Amino acid sequence: MPVPIDRARALLRRLQAPQVTNLFAQAHAKSVLQEVREAPANFPRFTPDLDDRATFAAYAVLAAGCSLIERGERAEGAVEVERAASRLQSVHGVHAAASRESGFHALIASMAFYAAGL
Repeated sequence: MPVPIDRARALLRRLQAPQVTNLFAQAHAKSVLQEVREAPANFPRFTPDLDDRATFAAYAVLAAGCSLIERGERAEGAVEVERAASRLQSVHGVHAAASRESGFHALIASMAFYAAGL
């Protein structure tokens, strides 16, 4: 069931806080390092439980975006759905073939990209 538009927008504002955007930046950086097969010993100190935290935050963005779409705010919601898909892809894409859990999150990301019109 979609949440009211004002609550969805309030959630999205909270998810733009510096500490949350930093989580997504770290997740993206980690993804790049994994893609180029950098040794984990050379990674910077990422936030503990980074993948889980970024995944949960991405799903919150996805839920808010879907609520906006379901409440008639298609353009605004599609931007958020695409943003959530990118974040899920950033965290789980590199592991999708090897991990059933990451494969699931990558599937959700692909459906979100499709729903956003990409």
